Amino acid sequence: MSVRLLLHRLSLADAEAEVVPASAADLRCASFIDGRSDFSCGPLRQLALQTLLESESGPAPPIRFLFHMGFCGSTLLARLLDHPGSSLVLREPNCLADLANQRAAADRNGEALVAFDKVLAAVARHLARPWNDGETVIVKPSNWMNNLLPSLIAAAPLHPLFLTTSRANYLAAVFRGGPQRVAFTARAAAHLSSGGGDAAELLAAALRANQDQTDTLARIAVTTHEIQRRQFARAIEQGGWGERHLLDQAELAADPAAASLKAATALDLDLPPQAIQTNVAAWAGRHAKAPGNAYSRTREVEIGSAIEAEHGPAIEHALDWADRTFDA
Repeated sequence: MSVRLLLHRLSLADAEAEVVPASAADLRCASFIDGRSDFSCGPLRQLALQTLLESESGPAPPIRFLFHMGFCGSTLLARLLDHPGSSLVLREPNCLADLANQRAAADRNGEALVAFDKVLAAVARHLARPWNDGETVIVKPSNWMNNLLPSLIAAAPLHPLFLTTSRANYLAAVFRGGPQRVAFTARAAAHLSSGGGDAAELLAAALRANQDQTDTLARIAVTTHEIQRRQFARAIEQGGWGERHLLDQAELAADPAAASLKAATALDLDLPPQAIQTNVAAWAGRHAKAPGNAYSRTREVEIGSAIEAEHGPAIEHALDWADRTFDA
C-alpha cells in the first residue's frame, strides 16, 4: 500500500499547512475527504506553507476537475469514474474549502491575499499527482469552492467537467434534504456572493421580495443555483471550453453509462468502457454518499411527491420569480 501526504488544511494568515498520511485505498473508502470521516493512516503533521509551496514547484500531470452546483449527482458520477488502476477521484478535499473561505472573507473585507494565486496553483498541482502508477487523479471539489473558479482557471491549465441541473430539480433537491440542506444553501448564497458584483445583486433581489419565510428560502435557493450557473458560464468562456464540457443531471439519471463516458471524454480520462459498465452495475442499488445504504428509485419518487405536497407552492413561486428576474 503506497502511503503519502495529502494536504488537508491550510492557513494563509498563519502560513501553515496540515497534511495527512493516506493511501489511495483510504481515499476511496471515504465518501468525502473534507473532515467528515477519518481517512488517515497516521498522525497529522504541520508544515510551513512555504515548505509545501517548494515541494509543489515542479511540473504536474494534467489537472482534472469535476465542478458541480451541489445536489446534482456529482458523488454518483465520481463513483462511476473511479476505477482502481485507471482513475482515482478525490471527493471534496478540505484544502480547497479552506481556500474558498479565506478568499470569501478577504473579498468581504476588501483585503488583498498576498500570493493567493501562487498557493492555489500549488494546491491544484498537489491534488493532481497520482497515488499509484498509471492511475489518473480527478478532483471533485465541493461546490463551496466555486467562488475560486476564475482564479483556478487563471492559475493552472485544467481539464474540467461542469455538472449542472435545472432550476426546478435544484429546488426540489434542496427541500428534499430538509432544514439542514436549506440552511446550507442559504449560507452558500452568501458565501458565493461575497465578491460582490452580479451575485450580490441577485441575492439582494431575493431578499427584497416581501413574502413568507418559506418563499424567501426558496428564492434564496433558486438564486444560489443562478449564481453558480453564471459562474459556470463565465468559467467556460474564460477557459475556452464548449458544450462537451457540460453535463446535466438529467443525462446522468437517464443513462449513467453514456453520461460517464461523456464526462470521461471531457476530462481527457482514459477509462475503459467496461469499467464504467461495471461501476454502473455496482452502484445501481447503493447510495453514492452512504455506500452501506440501499438506494431505491421508488422511495426517491415518494419523497419527491411529499416535497411537492409540502413545498410545491413555494417552489412554483420561486421559479416564476426567477423567470421574471433572471431571464428578463
